[in-house]
Amino acid sequence: MYEKKFKRLKSLDEQGSESSMIDSTRLSVRNLRSRISINIRTANAFSSKIQKIRDEELYPQLVDLNLGFRRMWKAVLECHEKQLAAIQDSKMHLVKAVTISQSNAAAMATVELERELAKWYRCFNKWISSQRSYVEALNGWLKKWLPDVQEENTPDGAPPFSPGRLGAPAVFVISNDWFQVIEKVPKNEVLKAIDQFSKLVHQFKKSQENEHRQKRKADHASRDYNKRRETLQRELGLSTSLDIVSVIEDTHHSHDDRVIELDKMRKKRDEEKTKHEEIVKHAHLAASATLPVGLVSVLQQTISFFQGNLQFYSGIRIKGAQVQ
Repeated sequence: MYEKKFKRLKSLDEQGSESSMIDSTRLSVRNLRSRISINIRTANAFSSKIQKIRDEELYPQLVDLNLGFRRMWKAVLECHEKQLAAIQDSKMHLVKAVTISQSNAAAMATVELERELAKWYRCFNKWISSQRSYVEALNGWLKKWLPDVQEENTPDGAPPFSPGRLGAPAVFVISNDWFQVIEKVPKNEVLKAIDQFSKLVHQFKKSQENEHRQKRKADHASRDYNKRRETLQRELGLSTSLDIVSVIEDTHHSHDDRVIELDKMRKKRDEEKTKHEEIVKHAHLAASATLPVGLVSVLQQTISFFQGNLQFYSGIRIKGAQVQ
């Protein structure tokens, strides 16, 4: 608008137009110039205010937040290291499963553990992603204050872009350093370990369910056998179950359909009982492997993740702060 009016004024002046038209256009140009000057001063005032808030309020808060993260990484790291040491010192390989047949609470505990692991996975992923999104947004906003710089990767992998070399305030330095380290410690290994632990717990839950089904089948076969044995005892006038065993083994009764049927039921009972014992063994093996293979791996990966974060966060440059 201003350039258009200014060009018109220059054209009118060169063409020797009427003075009234030239004066009117000149006044319009002056008014526009005044409005532009006011807008520039207003923008500069807002800019100065934002810069003051950025340097005097935002920067100290970022310093506090960064130092808080360092303390958090250190505290959680020490906690998980103690947990791992305690678990490794325990006799995890001697852990035995509590079957559903022994306690229905065992099934509820396994389901709850599986649910908590899924929640742990989601929360950890969201927690780290939120941190990274915050740092990326913060650094992206602050970079708009700086002159455009062509960023290229150097042979050693270090980013050549440095707000400090540009003479930028400390808030740009801490933000850029933070942005550079935020991706250096991947979260994927921790998430993989949690997912694997969850799969082991799920397999253990399946073994509990299989044990419960087989126990019911074994109990059913045992009840059927006992009921049929008692009936045959009465029919043959026998007094004890030992007499029934003798009858089954006696060749004299080998062609008796009742004895043949009872013997089949006895074998069925024994087969179901053996199957149940094997499934219980499998459940015990699954239980003894869940903690050493699953939980230990999760803690090891989590410790490695926190160690990396503590190391890289300690390298973020903080001006004028007492780092503890």
